[in-house]
Amino acid sequence: MNWEMIGSIGEITAGIGVILSLIYVGKQLKQSNTMARSSFRQELSSQANHWAMSIASSPSLAEALAKVHFEDLERNDATGPERMHIAYAIVGLVGQMFFAFKHWKEGILTDEQFAELYSPRNALLSKPYLSTVWSQLRPGYSEEFNEWFEQWIDLGDSEFNHISSN
Repeated sequence: MNWEMIGSIGEITAGIGVILSLIYVGKQLKQSNTMARSSFRQELSSQANHWAMSIASSPSLAEALAKVHFEDLERNDATGPERMHIAYAIVGLVGQMFFAFKHWKEGILTDEQFAELYSPRNALLSKPYLSTVWSQLRPGYSEEFNEWFEQWIDLGDSEFNHISSN
């Protein structure tokens, strides 16, 4: 055996090592992405549960939201505390939507998963309360989210999937 053959065997061995390393890194990335998606879904679920528990533990908040959902309570007909409850409920919903929107744009959520989360519009987001609260919240969010959110609010539920895939 000469040095040339030994060098060739070394190159082949190194090539195999590189290929095996790439396969390993690919599997690690896939596992990491799966964990990130799982972690995000857990966080979103935790936020939704917290929001639901806030409503369940506050009779006055539950009453105000029930009036909006079931009695079409107009802004001028709401008491001061009801308006505050409703405003903060909107703040919470918009914050959750931004969190999901950001992860959707980063590819952590698929179009289908994102559309599943927000295709049924919440009654709070189509009522007169939204315009007042949104005018105060808007500067704190990215222009991309603002455009998406405003378009989503303006269109009916049937148009949601079209918006989410743009």
